[in-house]
Amino acid sequence: NQAISGCKKLKEIDIPASVKKMDLSNIVWNESLERVCLHNGLEEITGEGPCLCRIGQLKEISLPKTLRRIPGGMFHHCHQLKNFNLDPENPFFTTIGDAIYSHNKTRLVAVPDSQRKTFAVPEGVEEIGPVNGLRAQLFAQLDQIFLTGDVVQPERNLHILAAAGHCPVLQELLGKIL
Repeated sequence: NQAISGCKKLKEIDIPASVKKMDLSNIVWNESLERVCLHNGLEEITGEGPCLCRIGQLKEISLPKTLRRIPGGMFHHCHQLKNFNLDPENPFFTTIGDAIYSHNKTRLVAVPDSQRKTFAVPEGVEEIGPVNGLRAQLFAQLDQIFLTGDVVQPERNLHILAAAGHCPVLQELLGKIL
């Protein structure tokens, strides 16, 4: 299932429109990869975990309007990725600043540059990440996090408590709230 995995010199991947579903394992271990272009037609990226299983060179990724599923943690180890090229006509996702959110802006889906030291979760966000991958990626390096009341409601967001194990700053914040 790892069709183009482990190509040490591969710099670019173009996934054609004829591909409707792609497993993340198809592009892992390509640490020289700088650009990924996903064309309209791709609906789902399956699997979990990092796109690049080592610190990678990924700088650019194009996400099509047909994409409806992005796995958690997909962009973990993509420290040079500073923002996403999300097709503005995508009905499933939107961007606020440099991060990807569900189209209704209630779920934080992906954050580029896991080396960031601060992150502000916008008002209205109720859920962070579909799985532990994004939470681990987002919280691991933070010195400061700014959360709204919508997110910090333990009865609705037990995943925030689970994520606290990855982030001393979040542990301290939740200790003051709870």
